[in-house]
Amino acid sequence: MKAILSIFILLGFTSYSQSNSNSNPKTKINTDSINWVKENPNWDKEVSQNKKHLNRLEISKTDKTVSLFADIKRDHRIFGYEKPDKNSKKMILFSVWTFDVKDNPCDCTFGSYYQITGTDLTLKYLGMEKSFIKVDVIKSGNKMGTVFFEKKWVTFEQ
Repeated sequence: MKAILSIFILLGFTSYSQSNSNSNPKTKINTDSINWVKENPNWDKEVSQNKKHLNRLEISKTDKTVSLFADIKRDHRIFGYEKPDKNSKKMILFSVWTFDVKDNPCDCTFGSYYQITGTDLTLKYLGMEKSFIKVDVIKSGNKMGTVFFEKKWVTFEQ
């Protein structure tokens, strides 16, 4: 009887310690985003062809503020890069997918978000460079840095 009780206690402790360690974001790496990109390498090309199903960054013509309101019925996965080059460091990400946002799996310096609206972020349009727009990232009133978004993910207010 003691042996059976010991086995149940040991199994219970093992289950608790595994679930407890998995709930700590520092010990569990979210690789869903990275795996999804590997499985869908042409996602942005395919999705950008059907523009009515996309959320886009919108630049205000009055104050040059960049906004993005996420609509779950539309897709977006928009990176801001350190330089006007897709191969440069990814600095910020706006995505509709939780596996992209939760725990910042792409390791973006300024974080991963669903949208700009409702956050302490302000993005200010500075101009164009190559096929990118240049934007200042301001968090809680402090300039964090400058990023570059591909122009194809941006619209200008009419």
